[in-house]
Amino acid sequence: MGAHRSILIAAGIIERFWPSYRRALYPTRNAELGALKRIPALSHLYIFHGDGWLREAALKCLNEPPDNPFAFAALRYRLNDWVEQVRDAAHDCASRLFPHTSAGVVAEASFFLFTQIHHFGRWGERERHVLESALYRHDVMQVLADLLMQRPAGRVGIVLRQALRRPGLDGALPRLAREADLPQVRATALETLIMRRARWPAGYRYEWIDKRFGFRRRVPRFEQRPIDHQIDIEELLAQGAHDRAVVVRKVVAQGLIDLRRDLSPAMNDVGRSLSEDKASSVRLRAEFYLSNLSES
Repeated sequence: MGAHRSILIAAGIIERFWPSYRRALYPTRNAELGALKRIPALSHLYIFHGDGWLREAALKCLNEPPDNPFAFAALRYRLNDWVEQVRDAAHDCASRLFPHTSAGVVAEASFFLFTQIHHFGRWGERERHVLESALYRHDVMQVLADLLMQRPAGRVGIVLRQALRRPGLDGALPRLAREADLPQVRATALETLIMRRARWPAGYRYEWIDKRFGFRRRVPRFEQRPIDHQIDIEELLAQGAHDRAVVVRKVVAQGLIDLRRDLSPAMNDVGRSLSEDKASSVRLRAEFYLSNLSES
């Protein structure tokens, strides 16, 4: 009986003093709001707070444009926040600050954001619009083109494809096709010019394998837009055929196949050259082109 009495007494003490102990250990929302009001710089930290009230208040306190790619990307997360009121505050904040964010900051952040843009599930059209208006700014596209020229690794090809959803980079494509450090960038730029269309991944779709048994597979879904330019396609093919990267020569070999009905006999020399390529993916395509010349 004494043990039970001790337990009841201890439980009563905990019940009585726990709220004050908890308040001492964890600041109340009002205390944190007060700290945010006294020290507005805390808003950069509080936009990641677990309390939606504080994330919303932090976004309303931000008055300076993001000065680094991380801060810019952090506002993107709030545009996709799980609380509607926070998304509203993030939209207002982005509308105020994104137009004044430096092109260099936005361009650097785009290397992450363009690869993630289809993974945002909670935002709506207005949130997407305010972010894309910043990503596709003319000055941002100019800086991004220079960065694409120099990036030695990473998912740069995906970034280029997503950036080509709008025409801001169209003028930089010939230079990217010739001079970009990363072969995937040269290949993507060259393919876009040869086929006169920009093509980018736009999520996934399901393709049936066997409807009787319910077997299907997920395959990438693509969208595209036409690109108009005055560059000679055969010059582009000849240029790419001498590229040091297999992925670029493969684009040329596939281009010969796709455009064979519109190419002059001079392209046969390019096909013969590629038919002796050391890479089988290039060689087999060139051989297919040469074997089907009678259809052109």
